[in-house]
Amino acid sequence: MAFWDLLRDFEGSGTQLVEEKKPELTPMPRVELLVNNNLDRLKEIPLETRQKIKFLFLLAHPDDEASHLVYLKMLTDLGFAVQIAWLTYGDGSTDIETKKAESTKVLSAIPGVQTKFLPNKVMDVIKDVFQESNNEKREKALKNIMDQVKNEVLSAAAVITNAFEGGHLLHDFTNLLAREMAQQQGKNALEIPQYSVKTWGGMVRSAIKSLLDFQWGAYVFYNVGEFREGAPKEESISISHEKGSIELPTALELTNTAVTSKAGLIRLYESQWKNVFSKLLEAVEFNESEDKEYLRKAGVVPDLYSGLLHVARIVKSWLGMGVHPKKLYEIKALIEATAKSTTTESAQQ
Repeated sequence: MAFWDLLRDFEGSGTQLVEEKKPELTPMPRVELLVNNNLDRLKEIPLETRQKIKFLFLLAHPDDEASHLVYLKMLTDLGFAVQIAWLTYGDGSTDIETKKAESTKVLSAIPGVQTKFLPNKVMDVIKDVFQESNNEKREKALKNIMDQVKNEVLSAAAVITNAFEGGHLLHDFTNLLAREMAQQQGKNALEIPQYSVKTWGGMVRSAIKSLLDFQWGAYVFYNVGEFREGAPKEESISISHEKGSIELPTALELTNTAVTSKAGLIRLYESQWKNVFSKLLEAVEFNESEDKEYLRKAGVVPDLYSGLLHVARIVKSWLGMGVHPKKLYEIKALIEATAKSTTTESAQQ
């Protein structure tokens, strides 16, 4: 079997499992039933103060929020202001209104989350930023995107975005843009994991576990909902705000109720069942990695070619979108320059 057929099989495994169950919208229970973490320190902060602390999730496209639905619920239940802004409409394979409707429906189970859909088509971003050879035009396209969300960044205590995982152009691009905009405004820049190819050792361990459990799926090959480097070493992250600082858990420990509730909501992204969501749902149901939701400070951008770095995803991005991931390093410099000029212009107004 050719490599491409294997790759397709890895991504499609688990699809039958998902399709057997009819999705239904069920609101998430209160946070006390969802997490095992001690949230007393967050609850000690006066509610009036919590309500003024805003967390902006700046994500690549609708459905990226699926990996951290319980974290969103925790923040809103505790009274923090939460907004999700999606940089693009989606992956280009699903119509815009479907993507919007699915995310809107899922988030209706988590009252209090504000949303903003930015008017950028995926392939326009690829064309105007990655494939464009004229740097002046590239900078203009980047500035346009930044202008669409600069007020949201300015009003946030922290900007939370897709982790830089290598190979997925939109996730990595969004990470570079979000972290730079946050840093230029003196905001906390945080990141959440989505999915990445496991190390050989990780694949072997998962394969043994799955065989012992008489189960087999794409989660054998992918890290889903966890960082490739493993769980964050710190137990919490200090987030500064106007009144002081708060500590957010880096690993939200999900109860069985949370796992079941989250799996039910993930099923509502019906247009994505044959993509990463088959992997995400498998991981949730088989408790491979999704018994926790991770968060960390945005660190140093990794080497795209370190170790086994996500060969499948690099190839997919290169051949699927016609752009080699190394372009991200060129664009990183442009993002830094554009974000700095945008911040200077805002300060002068």
